[in-house]
Amino acid sequence: AAKLDPMPAAQAVQAAQAAIQAAPGVVEAARGKDRDGKDGREKDGNISTTVGPIGANLFIYHIPNSWDDEILRQHFEHFGKILSCRVQTDNDGRPRGFGFVSFAEAEFGTAAIQGMHGFPVEGKHLKVQLKKGDEQQLGPAAPKPP
Repeated sequence: AAKLDPMPAAQAVQAAQAAIQAAPGVVEAARGKDRDGKDGREKDGNISTTVGPIGANLFIYHIPNSWDDEILRQHFEHFGKILSCRVQTDNDGRPRGFGFVSFAEAEFGTAAIQGMHGFPVEGKHLKVQLKKGDEQQLGPAAPKPP
């Protein structure tokens, strides 16, 4: 398979900013696709919960309550192929303010941390870091948010 070439971080951040401005009212029409044209959905329409390699799995905090899985995907797909993307919800389906994104390669996760940590959205700043298990397995070499 051909290796994906992720966007430079600055270009990906600009694309994410454009996605924020376009998000209201178009979420139903816009379906995030990876570079292979797939959107990370299983055959039944549910978002996949596939985990990527160590260093490719991110925890995102301060996600606005207006975001769903698709909006989260739109903000992170510019950094590389996403295997799964999920905004955590409570038992009533309300967003809990955090979520997870798993990329196909660790370098995509590193680029997303560099590009999206501290990203301002709806009066908050996203906190983007490696998911706990990945952070512990990588040890002191794990990429830390700036």
